[in-house]
Amino acid sequence: MGARRTASIVSAVGLGLAMIGYPVAAYFAFRHLEPRMASGVLLLMFVPAAASRLAASTRRALAPLALLPVLTAALLLGSAALGSATLALLVPVVVNATLLLVFGATLVRGPPMIERFARLQVEDLTPAELRWCRGWTWGWSVFFLLNGGIALALAQLPTMDAWTTYNGLVAYILLGTMFGVEYSIRKYRFGRLGDHLLDRALRRVFAALGRSHP
Repeated sequence: MGARRTASIVSAVGLGLAMIGYPVAAYFAFRHLEPRMASGVLLLMFVPAAASRLAASTRRALAPLALLPVLTAALLLGSAALGSATLALLVPVVVNATLLLVFGATLVRGPPMIERFARLQVEDLTPAELRWCRGWTWGWSVFFLLNGGIALALAQLPTMDAWTTYNGLVAYILLGTMFGVEYSIRKYRFGRLGDHLLDRALRRVFAALGRSHP
């Protein structure tokens, strides 16, 4: 069990790094290699994670987020078969569409995704906190919709420069900013500060602003 869990963690970390670095890797691959070769090189980044998902038989492994490496590999295979970068440029679109599906589904089935994150720290959420979490889950859903739409539009441009800059830099800045704003305002409004580094830093900031939290 320990070895299996370690392998799962390593696979997840590798997939995360591959997804984060994908726009820049794709830019250099398609700039310096012909499309079939570039798609093949990029495909190697996702083969281990895709293979582990296909080999898994649990229901959890078939969840939308778990299928991301499989969908990415499928797009890259299609790109290699067509000898074109077109499908490879749709990977950020698929990522945002999948996240939109995951977050949106929690608004229907519940609990909302932000509430699930909040409950990792505290269980007894107040009605006001529950409304906050639901509202921000809607906000994230809109973000993924717009982010995916921009990625789709940029994929139609004749060069990859704007596509790479947005998907490899701007989108991450926007994502980090949105996360930081939501988290900081939630902690400022409702408290619930923990003992980890981020919450300790926020406690000092709030104290400087004249608002103390236990």
